[in-house]
Amino acid sequence: MVVGPELGRVDARGWERLGGEKALGRVLLEALREAGMRGIGIGIGDVAVVADAAARLADPGPIIVPPEKGREFLASLALGYLPISEELQEAFRALGWGKIGQLAERDASELEARFGPAGLEAHLWARGEDERASHRRSGGRFLWSSRIRRRPWNRCCSPFATCWPGCAPT
Repeated sequence: MVVGPELGRVDARGWERLGGEKALGRVLLEALREAGMRGIGIGIGDVAVVADAAARLADPGPIIVPPEKGREFLASLALGYLPISEELQEAFRALGWGKIGQLAERDASELEARFGPAGLEAHLWARGEDERASHRRSGGRFLWSSRIRRRPWNRCCSPFATCWPGCAPT
């Protein structure tokens, strides 16, 4: 599923018998490169926020975050790897929380009281969790995320079809 001009996600169930998540990552990377896309990162994790962060760090091959290791994987990363507003990031940094792990260590009720639903959601993501069913592991398998870092903005990523609103085939 294409989520936007720089991000796609797909349910990765069923790849166990075809070589597992590593095989899925290699197949996706090869297919996207053959389609002319460069600067691709493939990340696989329990929830979308983990897969997205892994994809942003993956170069050149896929990064696979093992099951239940999302929080550990995210801990040392900067807050910019979470899908939160710049304002919220600045508020957290003002409190001395520059890393995702520092945010994950906080009490959820404290963050919700201080920052509302956005604070609670940021805390969940920092812990490698996501309450939205479409953004978490389903059926015991992973999601993948592809981050296109260096794509010409005047071209669609697909020569065959429109892949997101405002994108025209080349």
